[in-house]
Amino acid sequence: MLKLLGAVRSAAALVAAGACLLLTSAAFAAPTLQVEGVLLSTGGAPAVDGDHDLTFSLYTAKDAQTAAWAEGPVKVKVLGGRFGHVLGTQKPIDATFFTGAEAWLGVKVGSDPELPRQMMRSVGHAAVADLAKAVACTGCISADQIANGSVPAAKVGFNYAGSATKGGAAIDLACSGCVSVSELVFDADVDIGGNSLKAKNGTFAGDLVAKNVTAASLAGDGSKLTGIKMPAGDCKVGETMIGIAADGTVKCAPGATGNKVLDGALSTEYNEAAVVSALPLAIPDNTGSDAVATATYGKVGLANSISVDIEIANTDLAVVSIKLLPPDDKAKGLTICDPCGKKDEKSFKLTLTEKSTLKDGSLATYIGKAVDGVWTLKVQDTGFCIVQAPGNETLCKPGPKTDGEIAKFTINSKVTSSVSVGTGGSFSVGSLDKAPFACIPAKAGHHYFDAVSRRIAYCDGAAWRQVVGLCGNGTIEAGEACDDGNFDDTDGCAATCALVDVKTSCAAIKTANSAAKDGWYTIDQDGQGPRPAWRTYCDMTTDGGGWTRFMHHADWDGRMAIAQHEWDRGIELAASGGIKQWLIKTYLEPTQASHTSAKPHNAWVLVPVSSAQGYGFTFFKHRRLVGVNAHRYNGPDWMASAKLIAGSNCQSFSHNEGRYLWGEHIWSSGGYGVGFMWMSHCGSPSYHMLIVNHDHDYGAPGGRGQTLVGTNQSPGGQHGNYDEDGGGFEYFYK
Repeated sequence: MLKLLGAVRSAAALVAAGACLLLTSAAFAAPTLQVEGVLLSTGGAPAVDGDHDLTFSLYTAKDAQTAAWAEGPVKVKVLGGRFGHVLGTQKPIDATFFTGAEAWLGVKVGSDPELPRQMMRSVGHAAVADLAKAVACTGCISADQIANGSVPAAKVGFNYAGSATKGGAAIDLACSGCVSVSELVFDADVDIGGNSLKAKNGTFAGDLVAKNVTAASLAGDGSKLTGIKMPAGDCKVGETMIGIAADGTVKCAPGATGNKVLDGALSTEYNEAAVVSALPLAIPDNTGSDAVATATYGKVGLANSISVDIEIANTDLAVVSIKLLPPDDKAKGLTICDPCGKKDEKSFKLTLTEKSTLKDGSLATYIGKAVDGVWTLKVQDTGFCIVQAPGNETLCKPGPKTDGEIAKFTINSKVTSSVSVGTGGSFSVGSLDKAPFACIPAKAGHHYFDAVSRRIAYCDGAAWRQVVGLCGNGTIEAGEACDDGNFDDTDGCAATCALVDVKTSCAAIKTANSAAKDGWYTIDQDGQGPRPAWRTYCDMTTDGGGWTRFMHHADWDGRMAIAQHEWDRGIELAASGGIKQWLIKTYLEPTQASHTSAKPHNAWVLVPVSSAQGYGFTFFKHRRLVGVNAHRYNGPDWMASAKLIAGSNCQSFSHNEGRYLWGEHIWSSGGYGVGFMWMSHCGSPSYHMLIVNHDHDYGAPGGRGQTLVGTNQSPGGQHGNYDEDGGGFEYFYK
């Protein structure tokens, strides 16, 4: 008998125990075990009725230290000392536990020590299970022992493939990759109905027949393609195929060599000459200034070769130096010669190429580069000429202080262009009785020869127009009402050189069209009057816009004033337009102006007092004063207002020695000279002086003009403690 302490410390004994192993209907389900017993107190009386906490354990041996399975504590109802419990209801029992030789059951009541273990016994029928231990095989029943059709599909728990014959086709094949490629043999066409056959690659030893074939690319030389008519014939050596004739044969023409097309008939390589400033040009006689000539290239391309021709005359080439300043070098430049000859030698002629040796620098630097821009030739004489010396009488001119001249300055380049095509001969266009097609924007630039009018016709994107005479060359000729050098019908002068709603001034254009932009316009000050229309630049932006430019002056060295007659003509032109205000712009470089989109260094608006000045602005016209060292300055009352335009480098207007913005002056040196339109000072930290067109003869008849933009810090000749620099000047009215 096993004894233990109960939950209430009363002794109890497990006096009987029985168990049977019950299997569920599923062969693989975990087994359960029915256990029944009696709990007695130490005195032999049944345990107290009620729930008791019991813990059940299974061991493989009587004295095993560790239980193979345990369950509890579980509450078990005890009545009259009897209890019953199914082991495995809380924790499943592994059926393999019962494969051992022995099985022992241990029971604990509450927290008391475990009662003596009871050996478990098997019932009689369980002995048959011992025989099943020997059954551990797969396929123990041979196929001969199973009748055909005796196992229906419903009794089979796996997918299968059926066939009429052994190894035959599957009736229901629903797998991926279950048949290897080596086992596939097609003895007839495969019809997949409306479905597509997709594959990353396909290799066919036979023909591929399809109604339509769509592919991203087709590889191969296509030499055996049928249904495509290939051109027939070959071009000769040196020829290029230029097309295919109607019969399918190739058409050939002389091939291209280098950058030439059609054996040189068309080429992007050709000679280009620069546009040279007016010559001959007098050379200043030892004044510190240069004679400056320019040669200007547009956008022509890259230079393959350069040729420069220079010819000058001077009384003494031993004191003459010549420099050439390319567009990208306005400071150092190329020194061609210094000196340029022997003493008293008077004629200099030279042709330079990229292979020539210069005093300093080389033209070879510019081969392969763009030649676009202004090339400047500077000739300086550093010795006074003597007019009485033999051979000098025609070169030395003391009055204007000049010695000889620049007689020739040209630049020619062979260029390769990306924007132009040259021809080796004449260029022919087709002769037609009427336009070949409607002129629309996509057809702009097409030409043909009109056989009826006997003129060249071109499409400008809107209409077919004809080239009439020299319309478009910028000069008004017979039969032309205007010629503004372009084919813009909106600027007052049509592409046919007929006037189109021409306004009297830029201000009138601005009034008619507030959105008008800066640019070139044709105006006619007196409408249908005798004065011809003329083309000018309109400033439509500054200080309200509507400004008409009536004069533009480029000064290269600070000593090139506007000629007196040009000044008078400009003033008269402005006055005839009913001038009420002036707009003056100055630039630091002579090549800069509004039409070059340059920003002015200074700009100011002046409003003259019309009652004092008069309609014709006679005050500004050239006239000599009586007496010496006499001044005629207009004073403050002559100007209604004067203001600087925003962005000017000047900070304010100022005066010098009582002089105001305008004036005339005759100097005491021989009674010569006159100054007009003189602005004395521009208050600014660096730029102090601005004298616009100061005409001064320095004691010699004829005078010498000066138009200065001066500072006390910039290089150049001296003039009244200020350095002289060239610049650009523009005058507008409205």
